[in-house]
Amino acid sequence: MLVAGADNGSSVTYWRELEMYELARIPRAKILQIATINAARIMQEDRDNGSLAVGKVADLLVVNGDPTQKISELTKRGTVVRGGRLSRFEVLRNAGVSGAQGMSAAAGHLH
Repeated sequence: MLVAGADNGSSVTYWRELEMYELARIPRAKILQIATINAARIMQEDRDNGSLAVGKVADLLVVNGDPTQKISELTKRGTVVRGGRLSRFEVLRNAGVSGAQGMSAAAGHLH
């Protein structure tokens, strides 16, 4: 199972990794799965995270674009829903909220 992630914690490296999957002609929908549900499965957290479903944690990132057309659209971070609260990504990042960098990493698995 392929899982996206950077050991150095750099979001730049993470985004580049996703773009490399796209260059390798992995379908964009599959790349989104690699970044979300696959990661949750590897971490054995897929019961609660990694996808949107009734009863799961509904933390997510809303982007200002369509990553199914171009994966780099994921970098156009807009709104974050975390713990049932709606926030602008920039507000969280500028406030130094723990995990704000990580929130940009995956749409269904934000910790």
